[in-house]
Amino acid sequence: MNNVFFDSELKILNILWEEGDISAKEITRRIENWSKTTTYTVLRTCIAKGYITRSEPSFMCKAVVSRKDAQQLEMNKLIDRMFNGSRVKFNDFVASPHNLDNLLIVPVEHVRKKKIK
Repeated sequence: MNNVFFDSELKILNILWEEGDISAKEITRRIENWSKTTTYTVLRTCIAKGYITRSEPSFMCKAVVSRKDAQQLEMNKLIDRMFNGSRVKFNDFVASPHNLDNLLIVPVEHVRKKKIK
């Protein structure tokens, strides 16, 4: 599986992650501002990369890669690019009070309390 997720591919994957297996025709209906040709081109690319499979009848599409796996791959790429591969530097960045406010993420204390329960 190729490890590069383009926005267009993620748009299709998000539909499949939310809805489960659906037809290519239904995917085309759900994506605004894309032509049928564009949708089918991106679907073929996703199939070639191993992100989704298709089956007959009706060109049914199924996500092969899970949302969690895709998120992990993307997070690892971010850490590699922006923090020179250092999870410690990434954690320090995210945990600093200034960045917590700017990133609008749940405070670490809240996450810790939730895990303890």
